[in-house]
Amino acid sequence: LDHKELLLHYQPQVNLTNGTILGLEALVRWNHPQKGLILPGSFIETVEAMPLISRLGRYVLDTAMTQQEEWDRSGLKVRISVNIGARHFLSGSFRKDLEELLSVHESRRQTPERMVIEITETETFRDLLLVQEMAEFCRDRGFFLSLDDFGTGQASLTALQKMPVSEIKVDRGFVRRILQNEKDRAIVASLLAAGQMMGIDVVAEGVETEEEGRILVGMGCRWGQGYAISPPLSPEQVPGWIGSWSPPPSWIDGAVF
Repeated sequence: LDHKELLLHYQPQVNLTNGTILGLEALVRWNHPQKGLILPGSFIETVEAMPLISRLGRYVLDTAMTQQEEWDRSGLKVRISVNIGARHFLSGSFRKDLEELLSVHESRRQTPERMVIEITETETFRDLLLVQEMAEFCRDRGFFLSLDDFGTGQASLTALQKMPVSEIKVDRGFVRRILQNEKDRAIVASLLAAGQMMGIDVVAEGVETEEEGRILVGMGCRWGQGYAISPPLSPEQVPGWIGSWSPPPSWIDGAVF
């Protein structure tokens, strides 16, 4: 952070059958001067256990808002999701950071609904009342809220019903096993059904193969992200990718909705 070695890449989230772009998830990378590009799996767990996670979260929010404004000026209107660590999200500094960034990025005051605050269910739901309070704080300022890794943590469907959540993301572990494991396929189907009944978008994470995408489409899954769609892209790569993306024919032919 001090040496400005962090940057963001963006992974598309798409409609699996018609090519509509739902948005982009901002993913942080460490551009190390000796080791090159380091993915967050190598450092983010350590950072999340430190007060430094709040500073990192603010950096990612600020950078994503700046990038969105640059794309807006070029005519590219996209939604961006930003992961916020549990320690930061549940702290008083998150309120302050969000208010200050909205002041700095004046255009976001007009269109905050194109920014999504994404929190991980497994870490965040240790204090349900505080989670609900912070979720309502984000909603009142116009931000959407997404629950990452849904189905692996402590959040119940009752809690989900009470919170202003617009999206849940099916954990990639379930998606990875839907081809071999009937129980995992049943879990994904139940999450899709719950989302439909509650009016909540369900995004399948970790769609790594065309076959996984085909199975998800056949189950009625509308939204997905993963390497079968696109790897994370640099900001410069995003406009070209959006102009050329189309789903595989097997996904279009298998649609049931």
